[in-house]
Amino acid sequence: MGKFIENEIILVSEQKERETRFITALKISVPFTLLLIAFGYTMFKNGEFNSDDVILFSLLLICYVYYVIYQIYFGFKKTLIDPVSHVFVRDEIERILKKQMKKNKINHVVLLRIKNIADINDRYGYQNGDDILYNFCKEFAKFMSNQGFKNLHIGRFINGHFIFGLNGKMANLTHILKMFEHKISNQSINNIEIKTEFEIMPTSYDKNLSNITNALFFKINRKEVEEEKSSENIDLNKILLDDFNKDVVDAIDNESFSFKFQYVADKNGVKSHINLIPKLDLRTGDKVTKSRIIDILHFNNYDIKYDIAMIKQISRIIYFKDIEHKIFIEIMPQTLRNAEFRNEILKLIDNNLIDPSKIVLEFNEEEIYSETKRFAEILLKFKELGFSFGLSQFGGANASFEYFKFFDIDFVIYDIEYNKNLGNEKIKNVFMKLNEMCHKSGIKSIIRFVDKPKFQDELYELGVDFVQGFCVGKPEDIINLRK
Repeated sequence: MGKFIENEIILVSEQKERETRFITALKISVPFTLLLIAFGYTMFKNGEFNSDDVILFSLLLICYVYYVIYQIYFGFKKTLIDPVSHVFVRDEIERILKKQMKKNKINHVVLLRIKNIADINDRYGYQNGDDILYNFCKEFAKFMSNQGFKNLHIGRFINGHFIFGLNGKMANLTHILKMFEHKISNQSINNIEIKTEFEIMPTSYDKNLSNITNALFFKINRKEVEEEKSSENIDLNKILLDDFNKDVVDAIDNESFSFKFQYVADKNGVKSHINLIPKLDLRTGDKVTKSRIIDILHFNNYDIKYDIAMIKQISRIIYFKDIEHKIFIEIMPQTLRNAEFRNEILKLIDNNLIDPSKIVLEFNEEEIYSETKRFAEILLKFKELGFSFGLSQFGGANASFEYFKFFDIDFVIYDIEYNKNLGNEKIKNVFMKLNEMCHKSGIKSIIRFVDKPKFQDELYELGVDFVQGFCVGKPEDIINLRK
Protein backbone atom coordinates (compact mmCIF):
# COMPACT_ATOMS: atom_id res chain seq x y z
CA MET A 1 0.00 0.00 0.00
CA GLY A 2 2.87 2.33 0.90
CA LYS A 3 4.32 1.67 -2.54
CA PHE A 4 1.26 3.05 -4.26
CA ILE A 5 1.32 6.22 -2.13
CA GLU A 6 5.06 6.62 -2.67
CA ASN A 7 4.69 6.28 -6.44
CA GLU A 8 1.54 8.39 -6.61
CA ILE A 9 1.43 10.33 -9.87
CA ILE A 10 1.41 14.14 -9.63
CA LEU A 11 -0.10 15.96 -12.58
CA VAL A 12 2.14 18.35 -14.49
CA SER A 13 -0.36 21.13 -13.80
CA GLU A 14 -0.14 20.41 -10.06
CA GLN A 15 3.66 20.50 -10.17
CA LYS A 16 3.62 23.78 -12.09
CA GLU A 17 1.15 25.30 -9.65
CA ARG A 18 3.29 24.28 -6.67
CA GLU A 19 6.40 25.78 -8.29
CA THR A 20 4.56 29.01 -9.04
CA ARG A 21 3.23 29.27 -5.49
CA PHE A 22 6.67 28.68 -3.99
CA ILE A 23 8.38 31.25 -6.25
CA THR A 24 5.66 33.83 -5.55
CA ALA A 25 5.90 33.22 -1.80
CA LEU A 26 9.68 33.51 -1.97
CA LYS A 27 9.48 36.79 -3.89
CA ILE A 28 7.11 38.25 -1.30
CA SER A 29 9.26 37.19 1.67
CA VAL A 30 12.63 38.32 0.23
CA PRO A 31 12.26 42.09 0.94
CA PHE A 32 11.30 41.42 4.58
CA THR A 33 14.15 38.93 4.96
CA LEU A 34 16.72 41.37 3.53
CA LEU A 35 15.44 44.08 5.83
CA LEU A 36 15.91 41.84 8.87
CA ILE A 37 19.40 40.81 7.73
CA ALA A 38 20.36 44.47 7.26
CA PHE A 39 19.01 45.26 10.70
CA GLY A 40 20.92 42.36 12.27
CA TYR A 41 24.12 43.27 10.44
CA THR A 42 23.92 46.87 11.65
CA MET A 43 23.33 45.79 15.25
CA PHE A 44 26.17 43.25 15.07
CA LYS A 45 28.55 45.77 13.48
CA ASN A 46 27.90 48.25 16.29
CA GLY A 47 28.85 45.60 18.78
CA GLU A 48 25.40 45.25 20.27
CA PHE A 49 25.31 41.45 19.63
CA ASN A 50 27.55 38.74 20.98
CA SER A 51 28.07 35.31 19.37
CA ASP A 52 25.08 33.75 21.18
CA ASP A 53 22.87 36.57 19.97
CA VAL A 54 24.03 36.02 16.40
CA ILE A 55 23.16 32.31 16.59
CA LEU A 56 19.76 33.07 18.11
CA PHE A 57 19.07 35.79 15.51
CA SER A 58 20.01 33.43 12.66
CA LEU A 59 17.69 30.73 13.99
CA LEU A 60 14.88 33.22 14.40
CA LEU A 61 15.49 34.53 10.86
CA ILE A 62 15.33 31.00 9.40
CA CYS A 63 12.13 30.26 11.32
CA TYR A 64 10.63 33.57 10.19
CA VAL A 65 11.44 32.96 6.53
CA TYR A 66 10.03 29.42 6.72
CA TYR A 67 6.88 30.63 8.49
CA VAL A 68 6.27 33.47 5.99
CA ILE A 69 6.80 31.21 2.97
CA TYR A 70 4.58 28.54 4.52
CA GLN A 71 1.74 30.97 5.23
CA ILE A 72 1.91 32.64 1.83
CA TYR A 73 2.22 29.33 -0.02
CA PHE A 74 -0.83 27.78 1.59
CA GLY A 75 -2.65 31.10 1.51
CA PHE A 76 -2.49 30.92 -2.29
CA LYS A 77 -3.68 27.33 -2.17
CA LYS A 78 -6.92 28.20 -0.40
CA THR A 79 -9.53 30.20 -2.31
CA LEU A 80 -12.94 31.29 -1.07
CA ILE A 81 -14.57 32.33 -4.33
CA ASP A 82 -15.24 30.59 -7.60
CA PRO A 83 -13.11 32.21 -10.35
CA VAL A 84 -16.00 32.10 -12.88
CA SER A 85 -19.14 33.14 -10.98
CA HIS A 86 -17.32 34.98 -8.15
CA VAL A 87 -19.59 33.38 -5.54
CA PHE A 88 -18.29 31.06 -2.82
CA VAL A 89 -16.71 27.75 -3.79
CA ARG A 90 -18.42 24.57 -2.65
CA ASP A 91 -16.23 23.94 0.42
CA GLU A 92 -16.69 27.47 1.69
CA ILE A 93 -20.46 27.64 1.16
CA GLU A 94 -20.84 24.29 2.91
CA ARG A 95 -18.84 25.62 5.87
CA ILE A 96 -20.99 28.79 5.94
CA LEU A 97 -24.28 26.89 5.68
CA LYS A 98 -23.28 24.48 8.46
CA LYS A 99 -22.44 27.43 10.68
CA GLN A 100 -25.72 29.18 9.82
CA MET A 101 -27.69 26.00 10.52
CA LYS A 102 -25.95 25.53 13.86
CA LYS A 103 -26.81 29.08 14.92
CA ASN A 104 -30.40 28.79 13.53
CA LYS A 105 -29.83 31.73 11.17
CA ILE A 106 -31.45 29.86 8.28
CA ASN A 107 -34.36 27.42 8.18
CA HIS A 108 -34.29 26.53 4.47
CA VAL A 109 -31.63 25.50 1.96
CA VAL A 110 -32.18 26.28 -1.73
CA LEU A 111 -30.68 24.73 -4.84
CA LEU A 112 -31.01 27.06 -7.85
CA ARG A 113 -29.86 26.07 -11.30
CA ILE A 114 -29.61 27.51 -14.80
CA LYS A 115 -31.36 24.80 -16.82
CA ASN A 116 -29.96 25.77 -20.20
CA ILE A 117 -26.33 26.55 -19.26
CA ALA A 118 -25.07 23.59 -21.34
CA ASP A 119 -27.06 24.82 -24.32
CA ILE A 120 -25.69 28.35 -23.81
CA ASN A 121 -22.12 27.01 -23.77
CA ASP A 122 -22.75 25.03 -26.96
CA ARG A 123 -24.48 27.82 -28.85
CA TYR A 124 -22.62 30.90 -27.67
CA GLY A 125 -19.26 29.54 -26.49
CA TYR A 126 -17.87 28.87 -23.03
CA GLN A 127 -16.60 32.42 -22.60
CA ASN A 128 -20.14 33.74 -22.96
CA GLY A 129 -21.33 30.92 -20.71
CA ASP A 130 -18.89 32.02 -17.99
CA ASP A 131 -20.03 35.62 -18.40
CA ILE A 132 -23.65 34.49 -18.03
CA LEU A 133 -22.84 32.69 -14.76
CA TYR A 134 -21.20 35.79 -13.32
CA ASN A 135 -23.92 38.23 -14.38
CA PHE A 136 -26.65 35.78 -13.34
CA CYS A 137 -25.24 35.70 -9.80
CA LYS A 138 -25.09 39.49 -9.70
CA GLU A 139 -28.69 39.77 -10.92
CA PHE A 140 -29.83 37.24 -8.35
CA ALA A 141 -27.96 38.91 -5.49
CA LYS A 142 -29.44 42.29 -6.47
CA PHE A 143 -32.95 40.85 -6.70
CA MET A 144 -32.70 39.12 -3.32
CA SER A 145 -31.28 42.28 -1.75
CA ASN A 146 -34.34 44.17 -2.98
CA GLN A 147 -36.49 41.50 -1.35
CA GLY A 148 -34.80 42.10 2.01
CA PHE A 149 -32.14 39.36 1.84
CA LYS A 150 -29.04 41.55 1.91
CA ASN A 151 -25.52 40.08 1.94
CA LEU A 152 -26.83 36.68 0.86
CA HIS A 153 -24.15 33.98 0.94
CA ILE A 154 -24.33 32.17 -2.42
CA GLY A 155 -22.12 29.28 -3.47
CA ARG A 156 -21.55 27.49 -6.75
CA PHE A 157 -21.98 23.78 -6.14
CA ILE A 158 -21.36 22.42 -9.63
CA ASN A 159 -21.76 23.72 -13.20
CA GLY A 160 -24.87 25.94 -13.22
CA HIS A 161 -26.06 24.83 -9.76
CA PHE A 162 -25.99 27.34 -6.90
CA ILE A 163 -26.81 26.77 -3.24
CA PHE A 164 -27.69 29.15 -0.41
CA GLY A 165 -29.65 29.37 2.81
CA LEU A 166 -32.71 31.48 3.62
CA ASN A 167 -34.75 32.24 6.69
CA GLY A 168 -38.52 32.60 6.38
CA LYS A 169 -41.78 30.83 5.64
CA MET A 170 -41.72 28.24 2.88
CA ALA A 171 -44.65 29.82 0.99
CA ASN A 172 -43.13 33.29 1.06
CA LEU A 173 -39.67 32.10 0.01
CA THR A 174 -41.12 30.00 -2.81
CA HIS A 175 -43.09 33.01 -4.06
CA ILE A 176 -39.97 35.22 -4.07
CA LEU A 177 -37.91 32.61 -5.94
CA LYS A 178 -40.70 32.16 -8.51
CA MET A 179 -40.74 35.93 -9.00
CA PHE A 180 -37.03 35.82 -9.83
CA GLU A 181 -37.55 32.83 -12.11
CA HIS A 182 -40.19 34.78 -14.03
CA LYS A 183 -38.13 37.98 -14.04
CA ILE A 184 -34.95 36.43 -15.41
CA SER A 185 -36.81 34.44 -18.08
CA ASN A 186 -38.32 37.67 -19.46
CA GLN A 187 -35.30 39.88 -18.95
CA SER A 188 -32.48 37.73 -20.45
CA ILE A 189 -28.76 38.38 -19.89
CA ASN A 190 -26.58 39.68 -22.72
CA ASN A 191 -29.60 39.08 -25.00
CA ILE A 192 -29.47 35.37 -24.12
CA GLU A 193 -32.56 33.69 -22.69
CA ILE A 194 -32.02 32.21 -19.23
CA LYS A 195 -34.14 29.32 -17.95
CA THR A 196 -33.96 28.57 -14.25
CA GLU A 197 -35.57 26.31 -11.70
CA PHE A 198 -35.12 25.73 -7.99
CA GLU A 199 -35.82 23.32 -5.15
CA ILE A 200 -36.16 24.33 -1.52
CA MET A 201 -35.93 22.17 1.59
CA PRO A 202 -36.26 22.97 5.32
CA THR A 203 -33.16 22.46 7.47
CA SER A 204 -35.33 20.33 9.75
CA TYR A 205 -35.13 17.62 7.05
CA ASP A 206 -31.74 16.50 8.40
CA LYS A 207 -28.99 17.82 10.66
CA ASN A 208 -26.41 16.75 8.07
CA LEU A 209 -26.05 19.33 5.29
CA SER A 210 -24.80 16.68 2.85
CA ASN A 211 -28.07 14.77 3.21
CA ILE A 212 -30.03 17.97 2.52
CA THR A 213 -28.03 18.79 -0.63
CA ASN A 214 -28.32 15.19 -1.86
CA ALA A 215 -32.09 15.38 -1.40
CA LEU A 216 -32.22 18.71 -3.26
CA PHE A 217 -30.27 17.28 -6.19
CA PHE A 218 -32.51 14.22 -6.24
CA LYS A 219 -35.64 16.39 -6.36
CA ILE A 220 -34.36 18.72 -9.09
CA ASN A 221 -33.08 15.82 -11.22
CA ARG A 222 -36.36 13.92 -10.81
CA LYS A 223 -38.23 17.03 -11.94
CA GLU A 224 -36.12 17.13 -15.09
CA VAL A 225 -36.84 13.46 -15.84
CA GLU A 226 -40.57 14.01 -15.35
CA GLU A 227 -40.48 17.02 -17.67
CA GLU A 228 -38.73 14.95 -20.33
CA LYS A 229 -41.34 12.20 -20.03
CA SER A 230 -44.23 14.64 -20.21
CA SER A 231 -42.78 16.24 -23.34
CA GLU A 232 -42.34 12.98 -25.26
CA ASN A 233 -45.54 13.54 -27.25
CA ILE A 234 -44.58 17.14 -27.94
CA ASP A 235 -41.12 16.05 -29.07
CA LEU A 236 -42.73 13.49 -31.38
CA ASN A 237 -44.88 16.20 -32.91
CA LYS A 238 -41.80 18.34 -33.38
CA ILE A 239 -40.06 15.49 -35.17
CA LEU A 240 -43.08 14.97 -37.41
CA LEU A 241 -43.18 18.67 -38.14
CA ASP A 242 -39.42 18.95 -38.56
CA ASP A 243 -39.61 20.15 -42.19
CA PHE A 244 -42.24 22.73 -41.32
CA ASN A 245 -40.12 23.84 -38.34
CA LYS A 246 -37.08 24.28 -40.59
CA ASP A 247 -39.12 26.20 -43.20
CA VAL A 248 -40.31 28.64 -40.53
CA VAL A 249 -36.80 29.24 -39.19
CA ASP A 250 -35.38 29.69 -42.71
CA ALA A 251 -38.13 32.15 -43.64
CA ILE A 252 -37.42 34.27 -40.56
CA ASP A 253 -33.67 34.17 -41.24
CA ASN A 254 -34.38 35.36 -44.79
CA GLU A 255 -36.88 37.98 -43.56
CA SER A 256 -39.53 36.56 -45.90
CA PHE A 257 -42.72 38.39 -44.95
CA SER A 258 -45.74 39.61 -46.87
CA PHE A 259 -48.35 42.00 -45.55
CA LYS A 260 -51.96 43.03 -45.87
CA PHE A 261 -53.63 45.87 -44.02
CA GLN A 262 -57.08 46.76 -42.78
CA TYR A 263 -58.44 50.23 -42.09
CA VAL A 264 -59.58 51.43 -38.67
CA ALA A 265 -62.37 54.04 -38.75
CA ASP A 266 -63.90 56.48 -36.27
CA LYS A 267 -67.62 57.17 -35.80
CA ASN A 268 -67.53 59.72 -38.63
CA GLY A 269 -66.27 57.07 -41.01
CA VAL A 270 -62.78 58.59 -41.24
CA LYS A 271 -60.13 55.93 -41.84
CA SER A 272 -57.42 57.41 -39.65
CA HIS A 273 -55.41 54.30 -38.75
CA ILE A 274 -54.44 50.97 -40.31
CA ASN A 275 -53.73 47.57 -38.80
CA LEU A 276 -50.85 45.72 -40.44
CA ILE A 277 -51.41 41.97 -40.92
CA PRO A 278 -48.09 40.13 -41.44
CA LYS A 279 -47.64 36.60 -42.71
CA LEU A 280 -44.47 34.55 -42.99
CA ASP A 281 -43.80 33.32 -46.53
CA LEU A 282 -42.53 29.73 -46.56
CA ARG A 283 -40.58 28.17 -49.45
CA THR A 284 -43.58 25.89 -50.06
CA GLY A 285 -45.66 28.93 -50.99
CA ASP A 286 -47.68 28.81 -47.76
CA LYS A 287 -48.27 32.03 -45.84
CA VAL A 288 -48.60 31.54 -42.09
CA THR A 289 -49.62 33.90 -39.29
CA LYS A 290 -47.66 34.31 -36.07
CA SER A 291 -50.39 32.62 -34.03
CA ARG A 292 -49.98 29.45 -36.08
CA ILE A 293 -46.21 29.20 -35.48
CA ILE A 294 -45.96 30.61 -31.94
CA ASP A 295 -44.87 27.23 -30.48
CA ILE A 296 -42.14 26.92 -33.09
CA LEU A 297 -40.91 30.42 -32.26
CA HIS A 298 -40.71 29.53 -28.57
CA PHE A 299 -39.07 26.16 -29.25
CA ASN A 300 -36.33 27.68 -31.42
CA ASN A 301 -35.93 30.84 -29.31
CA TYR A 302 -36.99 32.84 -32.37
CA ASP A 303 -39.60 35.09 -30.72
CA ILE A 304 -37.49 38.23 -30.85
CA LYS A 305 -35.86 37.29 -34.17
CA TYR A 306 -39.31 37.09 -35.74
CA ASP A 307 -40.20 40.63 -34.65
CA ILE A 308 -36.83 42.09 -35.71
CA ALA A 309 -37.04 40.42 -39.14
CA MET A 310 -40.63 41.67 -39.54
CA ILE A 311 -39.70 45.27 -38.70
CA LYS A 312 -36.81 45.17 -41.17
CA GLN A 313 -39.11 43.94 -43.94
CA ILE A 314 -41.68 46.62 -43.07
CA SER A 315 -38.97 49.26 -43.45
CA ARG A 316 -38.28 48.01 -47.00
CA ILE A 317 -41.81 47.87 -48.35
CA ILE A 318 -43.55 50.80 -46.65
CA TYR A 319 -42.63 54.34 -47.61
CA PHE A 320 -43.68 56.23 -44.51
CA LYS A 321 -43.54 59.59 -46.28
CA ASP A 322 -46.32 58.40 -48.58
CA ILE A 323 -48.81 57.64 -45.81
CA GLU A 324 -50.61 59.77 -43.25
CA HIS A 325 -52.11 57.01 -41.11
CA LYS A 326 -50.78 55.52 -37.93
CA ILE A 327 -49.77 51.89 -38.51
CA PHE A 328 -50.48 49.30 -35.81
CA ILE A 329 -47.74 46.65 -35.64
CA GLU A 330 -48.11 43.78 -33.17
CA ILE A 331 -44.93 42.62 -31.42
CA MET A 332 -44.15 40.53 -28.36
CA PRO A 333 -43.55 42.27 -25.00
CA GLN A 334 -40.19 40.51 -24.53
CA THR A 335 -39.11 42.09 -27.82
CA LEU A 336 -39.70 45.56 -26.40
CA ARG A 337 -37.48 44.65 -23.46
CA ASN A 338 -34.69 43.36 -25.70
CA ALA A 339 -31.56 45.46 -26.30
CA GLU A 340 -30.95 44.02 -29.78
CA PHE A 341 -34.43 45.10 -30.91
CA ARG A 342 -33.83 48.63 -29.63
CA ASN A 343 -30.49 48.79 -31.46
CA GLU A 344 -32.14 47.68 -34.73
CA ILE A 345 -34.90 50.27 -34.28
CA LEU A 346 -32.32 53.03 -33.76
CA LYS A 347 -30.50 51.98 -36.96
CA LEU A 348 -33.74 52.08 -38.97
CA ILE A 349 -34.57 55.54 -37.59
CA ASP A 350 -31.05 56.89 -38.24
CA ASN A 351 -31.29 55.69 -41.85
CA ASN A 352 -34.78 57.22 -42.28
CA LEU A 353 -36.27 53.82 -43.06
CA ILE A 354 -39.09 54.11 -40.54
CA ASP A 355 -41.03 57.02 -39.04
CA PRO A 356 -41.75 56.35 -35.33
CA SER A 357 -44.43 59.04 -35.24
CA LYS A 358 -46.54 56.88 -37.60
CA ILE A 359 -46.06 53.57 -35.74
CA VAL A 360 -48.15 52.13 -32.90
CA LEU A 361 -46.40 49.16 -31.30
CA GLU A 362 -49.13 46.85 -30.08
CA PHE A 363 -48.53 44.18 -27.42
CA ASN A 364 -50.12 42.07 -24.72
CA GLU A 365 -48.84 39.73 -22.02
CA GLU A 366 -50.53 36.90 -20.16
CA GLU A 367 -48.62 37.23 -16.89
CA ILE A 368 -47.55 40.49 -15.31
CA TYR A 369 -43.86 41.25 -15.86
CA SER A 370 -42.41 41.52 -12.36
CA GLU A 371 -40.22 44.56 -13.13
CA THR A 372 -43.13 46.83 -14.14
CA LYS A 373 -41.16 49.97 -13.29
CA ARG A 374 -38.32 48.94 -15.59
CA PHE A 375 -40.80 48.01 -18.34
CA ALA A 376 -42.49 51.42 -18.00
CA GLU A 377 -39.08 53.11 -18.37
CA ILE A 378 -38.39 51.11 -21.54
CA LEU A 379 -41.72 52.17 -23.06
CA LEU A 380 -40.95 55.79 -22.14
CA LYS A 381 -37.64 55.60 -24.04
CA PHE A 382 -39.48 54.36 -27.13
CA LYS A 383 -42.08 57.12 -26.76
CA GLU A 384 -39.26 59.67 -26.68
CA LEU A 385 -38.30 58.36 -30.11
CA GLY A 386 -41.84 59.07 -31.31
CA PHE A 387 -43.57 55.68 -31.03
CA SER A 388 -47.11 55.20 -29.71
CA PHE A 389 -48.31 52.10 -27.86
CA GLY A 390 -51.42 49.96 -28.00
CA LEU A 391 -52.46 47.44 -25.37
CA SER A 392 -54.24 44.56 -27.11
CA GLN A 393 -56.68 41.99 -25.69
CA PHE A 394 -57.63 44.67 -23.19
CA GLY A 395 -59.97 43.52 -20.46
CA GLY A 396 -59.23 39.84 -21.07
CA ALA A 397 -57.63 37.28 -18.77
CA ASN A 398 -54.15 38.81 -18.89
CA ALA A 399 -51.97 41.60 -17.52
CA SER A 400 -53.83 44.39 -19.34
CA PHE A 401 -55.33 46.14 -16.30
CA GLU A 402 -52.03 46.18 -14.42
CA TYR A 403 -50.26 47.63 -17.47
CA PHE A 404 -53.11 50.11 -18.00
CA LYS A 405 -52.47 51.44 -14.48
CA PHE A 406 -48.75 51.95 -14.79
CA PHE A 407 -47.85 52.35 -18.47
CA ASP A 408 -48.19 55.37 -20.73
CA ILE A 409 -50.50 53.79 -23.31
CA ASP A 410 -52.09 55.58 -26.26
CA PHE A 411 -54.60 52.94 -27.41
CA VAL A 412 -56.40 49.93 -26.01
CA ILE A 413 -57.71 47.19 -28.29
CA TYR A 414 -60.50 45.24 -26.62
CA ASP A 415 -60.44 41.50 -26.16
CA ILE A 416 -62.68 39.66 -28.61
CA GLU A 417 -64.80 38.37 -25.70
CA TYR A 418 -66.55 41.76 -25.62
CA ASN A 419 -67.74 41.25 -29.20
CA LYS A 420 -69.37 37.99 -28.16
CA ASN A 421 -70.87 39.06 -24.84
CA LEU A 422 -72.11 42.63 -25.22
CA GLY A 423 -75.64 41.25 -25.13
CA ASN A 424 -75.03 40.52 -21.43
CA GLU A 425 -76.15 43.58 -19.45
CA LYS A 426 -73.40 43.27 -16.86
CA ILE A 427 -70.67 42.92 -19.50
CA LYS A 428 -72.18 45.87 -21.36
CA ASN A 429 -72.03 48.07 -18.25
CA VAL A 430 -68.40 47.07 -17.64
CA PHE A 431 -67.61 47.86 -21.27
CA MET A 432 -69.15 51.33 -20.98
CA LYS A 433 -67.20 52.06 -17.78
CA LEU A 434 -63.98 50.94 -19.47
CA ASN A 435 -64.62 53.36 -22.34
CA GLU A 436 -65.34 56.14 -19.87
CA MET A 437 -62.12 55.34 -18.00
CA CYS A 438 -60.13 55.44 -21.24
CA HIS A 439 -61.59 58.81 -22.23
CA LYS A 440 -60.71 60.32 -18.85
CA SER A 441 -57.15 58.99 -19.22
CA GLY A 442 -56.76 60.35 -22.76
CA ILE A 443 -56.54 56.83 -24.21
CA LYS A 444 -58.34 55.90 -27.43
CA SER A 445 -60.27 52.61 -27.59
CA ILE A 446 -60.53 50.20 -30.53
CA ILE A 447 -62.59 47.08 -31.11
CA ARG A 448 -61.90 44.65 -33.95
CA PHE A 449 -63.70 41.95 -35.92
CA VAL A 450 -66.83 44.04 -36.40
CA ASP A 451 -68.79 42.84 -39.43
CA LYS A 452 -72.29 44.28 -39.04
CA PRO A 453 -73.07 48.01 -39.44
CA LYS A 454 -75.75 47.84 -36.72
CA PHE A 455 -73.22 46.46 -34.21
CA GLN A 456 -70.74 49.10 -35.34
CA ASP A 457 -73.20 51.92 -34.57
CA GLU A 458 -73.98 50.39 -31.17
CA LEU A 459 -70.26 50.33 -30.30
CA TYR A 460 -69.88 54.01 -31.14
CA GLU A 461 -72.90 54.79 -28.94
CA LEU A 462 -71.28 52.89 -26.08
CA GLY A 463 -68.19 55.08 -26.30
CA VAL A 464 -65.72 53.21 -28.52
CA ASP A 465 -63.44 55.55 -30.49
CA PHE A 466 -62.48 53.29 -33.41
CA VAL A 467 -63.75 50.14 -35.09
CA GLN A 468 -62.03 47.67 -37.38
CA GLY A 469 -63.59 44.87 -39.39
CA PHE A 470 -65.37 44.01 -42.63
CA CYS A 471 -67.91 46.75 -41.96
CA VAL A 472 -65.05 49.25 -42.44
CA GLY A 473 -63.16 47.38 -45.14
CA LYS A 474 -61.68 44.03 -46.07
CA PRO A 475 -57.92 43.36 -45.77
CA GLU A 476 -56.04 44.88 -48.71
CA ASP A 477 -52.66 44.32 -50.32
CA ILE A 478 -49.94 46.53 -48.96
CA ILE A 479 -49.36 47.99 -52.43
CA ASN A 480 -52.64 49.89 -52.04
CA LEU A 481 -51.34 51.70 -48.99
CA ARG A 482 -50.63 55.21 -50.27
CA LYS A 483 -51.45 58.73 -49.18
